[in-house]
Amino acid sequence: FAGYGGIVQEAVQGFGVRRAEGIDIRPHAATPGGIVIGKGDATRLTHITNATVDRIVTDPPWGQHEQVATNLYTLFLQETSRILKPGGIAVILSGAQALDTAIDHDSHFTKLQAYRILVSGTPARLTKLQRTAT
Repeated sequence: FAGYGGIVQEAVQGFGVRRAEGIDIRPHAATPGGIVIGKGDATRLTHITNATVDRIVTDPPWGQHEQVATNLYTLFLQETSRILKPGGIAVILSGAQALDTAIDHDSHFTKLQAYRILVSGTPARLTKLQRTAT
């Protein structure tokens, strides 16, 4: 869910992340700062080995069609739990109730924090999850 790569760019330029990868189903050739966004599906990240990722920061689609979104978020969380190291962190920005439902039904994560915020006047949540050890 990298979109134009703003989160990836900020990770590298603003937070000194040494290696960041942006993936989107509709990738853009490059973002400002030369960060490349690769083509991929957040529900099938087969090029990433199990338990090798420290952090995931994403702003997935907010899901106007809740049934489609519920399946999307469930599959996304399954793949996230596969690639995150035990203790790894996922930070997700969303306004979709379907994401909250998927999180509540996923035993691979502990919800560390959830902040209610407004994004361009639309209610949203910033949720911080930690991958459990098992």
